[in-house]
Amino acid sequence: MKRIKKIFLILITGVMFTSCQGQDNTIKFSGTINNTANKKVEFGKVGSIKEIELDDQGRFTFEDGTLEKGYYKLSGEIPIFLYLAPGFDLKMIQNGRDVTFEGKGAAENNFLRALYIRRSHYIQLSTTFLEKVNLDLTDFKTFVNEYVSWVNTELSTQDFNAEFIKTEKAKANLLAKNSMLHYSYMHGTFMGVDSPLKQYLNSVDPKDENSPEVIRISDSIQKEMDKMKLSEEESTEMSNNALESFTFNNQRMFESFSLGYADLMDFKIQAAALLKFSKYYYALDVEKQNDFLNLIPLEEFKRNVIIDTISNTVIKEALLWRFTAQLIKSAPTKAKDHYDIFIKNNTNPLYSEKIEKIYTAATKLDKGKLSPKFVNYENAAGGTTSLDDLSGSYVYIDVWATWCGPCKKEIPSLKVLEKEYHGKNIKFVSLSVDTEKAHDAWKKMVKDMELSGIQLIADKAFKSDFVSAYLINSIPRFLLIDPEGNIVDENAPRPSSEDIRPLFDKLLQ
Repeated sequence: MKRIKKIFLILITGVMFTSCQGQDNTIKFSGTINNTANKKVEFGKVGSIKEIELDDQGRFTFEDGTLEKGYYKLSGEIPIFLYLAPGFDLKMIQNGRDVTFEGKGAAENNFLRALYIRRSHYIQLSTTFLEKVNLDLTDFKTFVNEYVSWVNTELSTQDFNAEFIKTEKAKANLLAKNSMLHYSYMHGTFMGVDSPLKQYLNSVDPKDENSPEVIRISDSIQKEMDKMKLSEEESTEMSNNALESFTFNNQRMFESFSLGYADLMDFKIQAAALLKFSKYYYALDVEKQNDFLNLIPLEEFKRNVIIDTISNTVIKEALLWRFTAQLIKSAPTKAKDHYDIFIKNNTNPLYSEKIEKIYTAATKLDKGKLSPKFVNYENAAGGTTSLDDLSGSYVYIDVWATWCGPCKKEIPSLKVLEKEYHGKNIKFVSLSVDTEKAHDAWKKMVKDMELSGIQLIADKAFKSDFVSAYLINSIPRFLLIDPEGNIVDENAPRPSSEDIRPLFDKLLQ
C-alpha cells in the first residue's frame, strides 16, 4: 500500500512538473510601424512605460515573461490599444492608420482596433457626433444603442476570456452613458455641424464678426435654437443616469483605456472644480474679479479635486501627472509651486521623471533668460525668417492657428495694436502652428483677413522645437522678447488685455 502511494505521488508530481514546464508565460510581440520618423515608440500600461527600438524599416520585436495580462498602449504616430496575456505571440502590421494583427491574440486585438475606429464617431467633437447631436432624442438613442449592440454581438461571436468580455461590455455601456450626457447639453446649441448659428457665422466676412448687426442677428438665431434644447427634466434625467453609478476609483475601467470612463471622470472633476472656483471667485472684490490674468486658473482647482477626492493611487497619480504637466506648461513662472505639490503627492518614478523634465524646461523660461530660437520659418510674404533676424527690436509673438476660435478673436485687437506701435522699436510676429495639411488654409486666411505684421508658420506645428521649448500646449499664447533676445514675458498679455499698452509703453520709453 505504501509502495502504491509512493508511485501515485511520483506520478502526480511528474504530471505537475510536466504541466509547469509546458506552460509558457512569455508574451511575444512583434510588428512593423510604417510612416514614422521616430526610431523609438513608447509601450506600456497606465503608470508603466518603456521604449521600443525600431529598425530602419520600422520593425520591432520583444519577448517578456513578466508582463501581466491586461491593456497596453503603443504610442507611435497614432495610438494603438492592445490586450496582452501570457502565451500571446502577436504580430502587428501598420500602414498609415491601417492596423491589423496576426498570431495568437490577434482576435482580441483586431476587435480592439475595430472598436477604436468605431468609437471615434462617439467622441464629442467628432464630425459624426456633431451631426448626430442634431437628431431628436429617440433617433440619437438609436445611434448610441447601435454601438452597444455591435460590441455585444462581436463579443458573443468570438472565443474571448470572460474577464475581457466583461470589461468590454462595461466600457461600451459607459461610452453610451457618456454620449447621452453630452447630448443633453449639446443638443440645440452652436456645436452641431448643421447649427443655424454656425452656418450664419460661416457666411459672415471675418472682418465683420464683431459688428453690432452680426451680433444682433446671432443673438436672434440663438434664441430660436434655445427652443430646441431639451427640457430641464430630460437633461437632469440623462445626467443622473450617466453619473449615478460612476465612481472615481474604478481602476479596471481606467487601466483599460475606457473612453466613456475617462470622459465621465473629466466631467465630474470639472463640475467639482467649478464649484470650488465659484466660491473662490465670488469671495473676491469686484476689482480682483476683473483681473483675469491673476485669477487662480481652473486647472489648479481640478488638481486639488484629484488630490482630495480620488483614493485609488494608480488613478490619482496618473491624473495628477497630467494636470501638473498642463499647469507648468501654461504658467512656467509658477512651476515651482506646482512641482512641489506634485512631489508631495506622487510615488510613481515614471511620472516624477517626466515632471522633472518639464519643470527643468520651465526654469529656462524665467524673465531675463535667453529665449529659445526659431530658424528659417516660412514667411507668408516669401522667403524665411529666423528670430535672430529680428534682433535689435522687441518682438511680440502671437502663437495661433487657423482652427483656433479664441486666436481669431484676438486678431482685430492685434491689428489695432500693430497700427498704434507702427514705427516704434517692436516687431509683431504671428506664428501659426497649423499642420502641413492646413498650410494652404493658413496662407488663404493671411490673405483673406489681411493679416499684418510678420506672418510665419512653424515647421512641425506643436512639435516644433521653438514651440516645444516654450512648453506651449494651448493657444493663443503671446510671447515677448527683448532686443537682445532675452525673455521679457513667456506668457505676455493678449492684445485685447488692458495690460498690454502700459507694458509696451514702459519698455519703449
